Amino acid sequence: MMWFIAGIIIIVGFCFIIEIPSLMKFKKDLWTFVVAMLVATALSLVSVRHVPLPNPLDWAAVIFEPIGESMKRTFE
Repeated sequence: MMWFIAGIIIIVGFCFIIEIPSLMKFKKDLWTFVVAMLVATALSLVSVRHVPLPNPLDWAAVIFEPIGESMKRTFE
């Protein structure tokens, strides 16, 4: 597991080294890249540690299920 974590950090480091110089003149793109890479790195590290992550589709189902039920009743 330690090697996977080290590998993820090394790969992310290489991505930063390659991409940051070309994004220095585009501040919004730079911030978007940095935030996306940090989120992806955090999710990768959590996944390697086998921490159970919630499924975003479950949240969508909780939100849209009542809407679907009300539409069924309306159009029956």
